[in-house]
Amino acid sequence: GGHGAGSVSYTHLDVYKRQGVHTVQVRAIDAVGNRSEPSPPKTVYVDEQPPAISVAIGADLSKPIRLAPKPGADAQWVLPIKGTVSDPLILNTQLDGSGVASLTLTLVNAQTGEVLPIAPQQPAHVVVPAFDLDYVLYTDNPSGQYIVRAEAVDKVGNRYSYESPLRVTVDNTAPQST
Repeated sequence: GGHGAGSVSYTHLDVYKRQGVHTVQVRAIDAVGNRSEPSPPKTVYVDEQPPAISVAIGADLSKPIRLAPKPGADAQWVLPIKGTVSDPLILNTQLDGSGVASLTLTLVNAQTGEVLPIAPQQPAHVVVPAFDLDYVLYTDNPSGQYIVRAEAVDKVGNRYSYESPLRVTVDNTAPQST
């Protein structure tokens, strides 16, 4: 027996193209046809299910809502956003998906399409599956219509984007006396 220099080639496994649970074994064959024993079986999980998101504003969205000012701050208003984010089971199994890696929430001005930046000091409080965030709007008057967008990514890169079907109408304009 010598230590022959050889090349390595791999046989492509189409099994990875299908979601679910797969068992894989490996066998080595050298240049002259000597074969190793198969490796012990390994279980491989293929997760292609994106995360699921639901979002709720703590108010009846069929009518305008008034935002509360952020305590101790001028021209800062708080829109509380709550929801759930989860990674569903791997298709056709009872096995958990890879898990939620990240969640991004964004508020968009429905009239202008302007994205209202979230301050870095505003982290969402996430304990999967629940999250809540006091989204702070930096403006003298936050009145307007907004769309809530959310994006979740699981640990293997499956991505899901959500956009609120209902607009959030904010009316913080003081009534005019006549």
